[in-house]
Amino acid sequence: MRVRHERTGALVFSGYDRAHLGGYEYLVTVRPEVLPAVRAALGVGPHADVLDALCAAVEEIMAVGERSWLCSRGVPCDLQTW
Repeated sequence: MRVRHERTGALVFSGYDRAHLGGYEYLVTVRPEVLPAVRAALGVGPHADVLDALCAAVEEIMAVGERSWLCSRGVPCDLQTW
């Protein structure tokens, strides 16, 4: 799992899915105003490092994929593929 904070404050997951559609690259973006929902999904407070918490949950997240994990917890996100 690759994830970073953008200068805008957005959280961006990126990767390459080899298992579907012959392989494709993707970005999953979570807008800054939605980060409290990500923290709640991870079970961490407002002062916890979100990237550290995501890394700690990597096995759970990657078992279903970043977008599926976020959506199943009610966290809105945008998907871009190419």
